[in-house]
Amino acid sequence: MIYSPSQSKTFLECSTKRMLSQEGWTERIVGIRDWTAWTGQGVHAGLASYFSHDWGKVYPELVVPRGHAAFQAEYEHAIKSGRIIPNTFYVNEAKAHIERCLEYAMKNDVLPAGFEVERTEQTLGDYNCILDVVGKKNGKPTFIDWKVKNKLRLDYLDQELEKYRYDWKEARHYPWALSEVTGQRVEEYTVVIFVLGPQFRVVKRTYPVNWKVVERWAQGCMGPKLTGELDGLWDTMTYEEPWQSNACMGGQWPCEYLDACWTYDLDREKMRTGGLIQVQRIDKQILATSQQTEQGGAI
Repeated sequence: MIYSPSQSKTFLECSTKRMLSQEGWTERIVGIRDWTAWTGQGVHAGLASYFSHDWGKVYPELVVPRGHAAFQAEYEHAIKSGRIIPNTFYVNEAKAHIERCLEYAMKNDVLPAGFEVERTEQTLGDYNCILDVVGKKNGKPTFIDWKVKNKLRLDYLDQELEKYRYDWKEARHYPWALSEVTGQRVEEYTVVIFVLGPQFRVVKRTYPVNWKVVERWAQGCMGPKLTGELDGLWDTMTYEEPWQSNACMGGQWPCEYLDACWTYDLDREKMRTGGLIQVQRIDKQILATSQQTEQGGAI
């Protein structure tokens, strides 16, 4: 079993967090992390349309509506799931951010020089990942990963960009998976960041793939597989009981399951009455249908 980058990273951070996330638990009241995630979904959907087989160049007037439709689908899904949205003024703000990002991408060169787009939103099913843009550069496979950041100060920008030189997803899982599928080694990849505030900017950086690191990483995830014993990370994720780490206050925000662990002792009924709710992940087919509807059926 190959687990996705997000599941793997969450497991290493705290396997209890991964368990609750897989069960669909989230905070009942919608917060800034939700608005940022939904805005990112809208930007990703619009970019996927624009760079998909020149669709966006044929129907540029439909790119922004497609981004808005993806955001709206997430927003409406939250309401139908019983979540509480206290600040609906964020809706117009999020849609304005989506429009600005997509208009910028359509008017400026956000792709690295020499990059030839082949597919967008490319699913590598056997390797449990979806690449935003897959293409070739100098005849060799490569990919682009879009990022949307709600706020990022200029003095932290280089630090943020440097993070993706070593990240689990971009620097290891994605190059390995795409290389396995194409039969050619990925030698470089690009990350493009849309920074929404405090000052709007779009930055990109291309990174070389360190294959010595990738090979050690793959062996650590898969395990040597010589003895038939369970010795890789992904085996551990399949069979190990949940445990708690010391990451409760790590990251940009406190863990969303802080009360679930520390106040409610993982009692599901207490979690329900205490501000958490189980939400089924939005169906991608529903998302696609909503986009078609807003665009008058054009794809």
